[in-house]
Amino acid sequence: MIPLDTLTDNSIISPQYISGEPSLLVFLNEPDNSIYLYDYSSDTFLAKRKFNSEGSDAIQMSNSRGYQFVNKDTLFIIDRDNLFVLDQNNDIINKIKLQLTEVGNPMFSPIHYPLTMIDEKIVIENFGLGFFELKCKYIISDNGDISYRFPIPKKFIDGFTGLDVFGRWNFAYNKQQQRFIYNFANLEHLYILDHDFNLLDSVLVRSKYFLGPPDKLHSSKLYGKMLSGLNINPRKYEALAQSRHYYSLILYDQYRNVYYRLVGFPIPEDDIQSRDPERKYTRQFSIMVLDEQFNTLSEHLLPRFEYLLPQSIFISEEGLNIQKIIDDEDLMHFDVFDFNKKQ
Repeated sequence: MIPLDTLTDNSIISPQYISGEPSLLVFLNEPDNSIYLYDYSSDTFLAKRKFNSEGSDAIQMSNSRGYQFVNKDTLFIIDRDNLFVLDQNNDIINKIKLQLTEVGNPMFSPIHYPLTMIDEKIVIENFGLGFFELKCKYIISDNGDISYRFPIPKKFIDGFTGLDVFGRWNFAYNKQQQRFIYNFANLEHLYILDHDFNLLDSVLVRSKYFLGPPDKLHSSKLYGKMLSGLNINPRKYEALAQSRHYYSLILYDQYRNVYYRLVGFPIPEDDIQSRDPERKYTRQFSIMVLDEQFNTLSEHLLPRFEYLLPQSIFISEEGLNIQKIIDDEDLMHFDVFDFNKKQ
C-alpha cells in the first residue's frame, strides 16, 4: 500500500519503475501539476517535483502525452508539440519543437504512452493520421535531430482508422536481442523489428478466447463519409468498438525473459447501453504469457472491475504489478503477479 496526500490522484496513468538503490516508482499527478517519486521497496514517498504552469515554457499535465524518467537528473516530457528535457530541479535543459512544418514531415500528435530511451535516443510514438496516412515514430537523438521510422501496416488502418481503442499500438523493447516487438490493437500478429526499425518478421499470437481478429468497424468507402461528416453517428462507432475485443499492450519482462500481451474483452451489450460509466467503459482483460519465441505459455483471465487496466501496470523484479481498484482514496495498491509461480 502506498499512502497518498489529498492532492494525489489514486488512479494513475503509465507509472514507471526504475530499478536501483532505491528502486523508484514514478508517475505524473495532474491535480497539482507534479511528478511524484516513491521508494518502491518501502512504499515511502521521496519527492514531488512541480512543473512551471505559466509562460511560454509552461508544462501542464493535462497536455502531457508522454514522459521518460531516465534518472534523478534527467526527465523527458512532452507538452503539446514540445519535448522538454528537465534536470532534478525541473529546470528546463532543452526544448525541442516536434511539430515541424517542412514539406514531407508528418503531423505530430503523440500517443499517451511513456516515451522510451534507447541508446541515448528518445523514441516517441506518433499518432498523426490523415486519410489513410501511415503513422510513424519520431526518433530524437542527443543533439536534437529528428528522424522518422516504420510506417505502420496498412491493415491496421483499413476498417478501423483509429476509432476508440483501435487507434492504439505500443512496443516492447528487448535490449539483449536489440529487437522491437510491436502490438497493434486489431491485429493478432506481433511485428518484430531490428534496432534500426527494419521489419524482420511477424508472428501470429492469438488469444485462446477468440477465434480470429476483431471485426472491422467500417469499410474504407465509409471512412470517406466520416471525414466529411456526412450522416455519421459517432456514438454508433464507439459502441461498435466497445463490442470488439482488442490487443491492448505488449510488455517485456527482462527479469523472467517473457512477454505479456494484454487482451481487452468486448463490453457486454447491456453494459454498452448503460448510463453507468463504470459498466459502459470497463472491459475485462486477460494476460497472455509468451516465451522469447512468442509461444504462448499461459493465458490468465482477470476479474472485471478490480484493476485499472490497461493504464496502470509496470514490471519489477517481483513480477507484473497491476493497480487494484480500492475504496480508500488515500492509498494506492498494486497486486504483483509472477506467472512462473503458482498463484
